[in-house]
Amino acid sequence: MGDTPTADVDQIPWKTAPEHAEEAMRDLDISEGSDLWEDVQRLATQYGLEEPLEDFDPSPSSLAAGSIYLACLIHNAKRNQSTVAAATGVSTVAIRNSYHAIAEAEGIPLSRAGSRRSPENDDPGDGESRDSRLVSGFLRNPFRQEGSQ
Repeated sequence: MGDTPTADVDQIPWKTAPEHAEEAMRDLDISEGSDLWEDVQRLATQYGLEEPLEDFDPSPSSLAAGSIYLACLIHNAKRNQSTVAAATGVSTVAIRNSYHAIAEAEGIPLSRAGSRRSPENDDPGDGESRDSRLVSGFLRNPFRQEGSQ
């Protein structure tokens, strides 16, 4: 048996959710410093570093992807789950699980469609899912504090 190369775990770079989000947002052409960029960073930092989600422990990349997708829904930025999945390297299932958990923690109403697809929950071709319509109808912006501009 020859020498089998091994990896030193301490030397493998580990990224936080905000770091994953920043890299993916660049790939998705989300402008640095925009409200969308700032809201993604807030979500990824809050739930990835400061206040982990109850009963749900996603990977940093899944949390970043969920943060990006949810913020895109709120800002009506046309990014579908497949596009976010490609930029973050996670599955659309991981995105769905993460953004639903983040939305729940933020108090944002979403549909809870099961695994069975139905026409009302699918993208009707105009880039809007049922969740994007629900989120767009959410009257207060949860990312802005009262009185801030």
